[in-house]
Amino acid sequence: DYDIMLVLKDSILTTVQRHEKAREVLWGVPLAADVLIFTEAEVEELKNIPSSIVAEALEEGQVIYAA
Repeated sequence: DYDIMLVLKDSILTTVQRHEKAREVLWGVPLAADVLIFTEAEVEELKNIPSSIVAEALEEGQVIYAA
């Protein structure tokens, strides 16, 4: 099982809408993964909260692609 965090510069969609869109797009893909989508502002807000998934991902995760 994988956890994939995407960081967007900005988004007009809410967190819930982004999550629903990701599920819709990835439906049927044979991959056991949770996709978490945050904006840069959300990452800044959550990165210093030790219990947040963002803080954990930034500390323990690996960057797969950066633009």
